[in-house]
Amino acid sequence: MNEATERVRQVWDDQANSWYAQREALLAASRPVHEWLVQSVDPKPGQRLIEIAAGPGDTGFLAAPLLGGGRLVSTDIAPAMVEAARRRGAELGIDNVDYQVIDAQAMDFPR
Repeated sequence: MNEATERVRQVWDDQANSWYAQREALLAASRPVHEWLVQSVDPKPGQRLIEIAAGPGDTGFLAAPLLGGGRLVSTDIAPAMVEAARRRGAELGIDNVDYQVIDAQAMDFPR
């Protein structure tokens, strides 16, 4: 990880607890954007959906129920943000999610 990427990771790690604490207000303020994104992607049952730089996971969590037996992969570069998403997913009762710390600049998923 280069120095600039490490700085980005650290900033989001530092913000994770604040984002989680304000999760309801942040979602309320940005919900139309999340809903538009999910509608545009149009998730189908059985699909695997990857949310890149998911932060607290709000967009993916709106899509996850539409996947039926499919899976959501919620990713972020910041371990603390992935943990915030994991807590949020548990809080919402969403269980078809895999959480991964991933640098979007260097993703390597099996096909």
